[in-house]
Amino acid sequence: MKLEGIGKILIIRLRNIGDVVSITPCTRAVKETFPDVHLSVLVEKASEGVLVGNPFVDEIIVLDKKGIGRPRGIRAFWRELEFLLDLRARAFDLVINLHGGPRSAIQTLFTGARHRLGGFPFWHPWNWVYNIRVRPLEEVAGREARHYRIVQRHLVTLKHAGIETADPSLVMVVTEEARVSLERLLRERGIGEGRPIVTIHPATSGKLQRWREERFAQLADRLIETFGVAVILTSGPREKETPKRVQERMRREATNLGGLLTIQELAALLEQSVLFIGLDGAPVHIASALGTPLVAIFGPTSDTWRPWTKALHAVVRSDPPCLGCKKVCPDGFPRCMDQISVGQVFKAVLAMDHLFRRDQP
Repeated sequence: MKLEGIGKILIIRLRNIGDVVSITPCTRAVKETFPDVHLSVLVEKASEGVLVGNPFVDEIIVLDKKGIGRPRGIRAFWRELEFLLDLRARAFDLVINLHGGPRSAIQTLFTGARHRLGGFPFWHPWNWVYNIRVRPLEEVAGREARHYRIVQRHLVTLKHAGIETADPSLVMVVTEEARVSLERLLRERGIGEGRPIVTIHPATSGKLQRWREERFAQLADRLIETFGVAVILTSGPREKETPKRVQERMRREATNLGGLLTIQELAALLEQSVLFIGLDGAPVHIASALGTPLVAIFGPTSDTWRPWTKALHAVVRSDPPCLGCKKVCPDGFPRCMDQISVGQVFKAVLAMDHLFRRDQP
């Protein structure tokens, strides 16, 4: 059932960068279903760069938690209330909450939108906020839906409002400004166009997704020695010590850009890379969106979050994987990740060795 009289739509997806990448096909679906609608997307400050340049998004609304998070006080309360009142003043006709937490439920309610899509297919204390409740996945999309990836699950949610697309691919645009900025960074570090670039992101904020730093160092050395590539190490600002330690453990020379890149600059780097290697996290999803070949090293993360891409890719994980586990192992290091050897990851790279030929376009 397609809704009528829809002029302004808001999609809400808070939290992590990878989460926001996963909802980008929904922006296309909205515009294909409602070509004349004004589409806004509400994200947190850290994820804003994912949507910059997205041709389907008319407005990015940024929730900057600085000043409104814990510890709470009267100033934080007024800032959050001011944000909620601003949402209401925008007069959305339809709000699609793809997040589901309490904060996003309050935001959905405060908009005063006639149509509010979201909630859970089981009892949940915030389900009353939504007048278009999501139904069980298999009820909407059939038994095969139990194996759906997160992108497909989001698109099924949109079907409750009659919103569909025939193209479920991720959407991410690299700005010219980011390309120029990255080129300057690479030039300052002596990286030209002579050697193919392999970007390695050895850092993660999650304790269950870590792979030993010395193994990243060994892998990087083998890549340089075997293929003559330029290895660039990256990370977010909070994990910038990780690529530094990896670099120190290497025998060969690599370039460390840990903590130095914005999301857009990272995207520009991945756009230039012949291969990306990294852990479960945002860069994997950004590489997927850009069509960059990749090798993802996964631990207990559910298959729901495997890379969503048509590009050449491989997921390396232990056998058997402890899917869905959220417990920290007794020795403090995830055993499922520790079982993954350098040889396993390098074997996945060898299957893509044609990427390193200089005659490749």
